[in-house]
Amino acid sequence: MSLSLAGFFFAFPTVIALCLFIIGSILMQIQIRLEEEYLLRQHGEIYKAYKKKVGRMISLH
Repeated sequence: MSLSLAGFFFAFPTVIALCLFIIGSILMQIQIRLEEEYLLRQHGEIYKAYKKKVGRMISLH
């Protein structure tokens, strides 16, 4: 989603596209944090161990 929003901004470099990119990024971070809280409540220590092994978002390296 982040890559799509960034691509949209680079294809159509307008203030509106920039605003969509910024707002989209903020909303994704909020959603990620809500999901992390839910998973922690549901799975407890198992999720904590999993969270230590993986990053918050997929990285391309």
